[in-house]
Amino acid sequence: MLLFGYLLGFKSGKKDEKLNYELKTIPFYKSHDKGLKFWKKTVVKVGYFQQLYVSGIPSMTPVEIVINEKAFEEVDEVALLSYATKLVTTSLGGNTSGIINILQAMPFEEAKQLLKK
Repeated sequence: MLLFGYLLGFKSGKKDEKLNYELKTIPFYKSHDKGLKFWKKTVVKVGYFQQLYVSGIPSMTPVEIVINEKAFEEVDEVALLSYATKLVTTSLGGNTSGIINILQAMPFEEAKQLLKK
């Protein structure tokens, strides 16, 4: 009885051998940018795709596996200062030279703290 099961399994395996299974793995790198005029956020994803092929034909849906994902934020100081200057000029309308001089002389880190408030 055990020999019969062995022979049956062997014949089935020989038949499946002709199907030629293959698992392809392809690495990927994706980068996506979004943001405003003075602020930009970049998201980077690194990983790989896996696809099962049977006799050279893709079967099942491909799987995307992300190994690492990192986000970077960047602020353009010149564009932010220009935007703040235009905002002050528009809102006050008239004589704004004193406020604009203060904005231009202020260190960037202090300006960011004022904008957060």
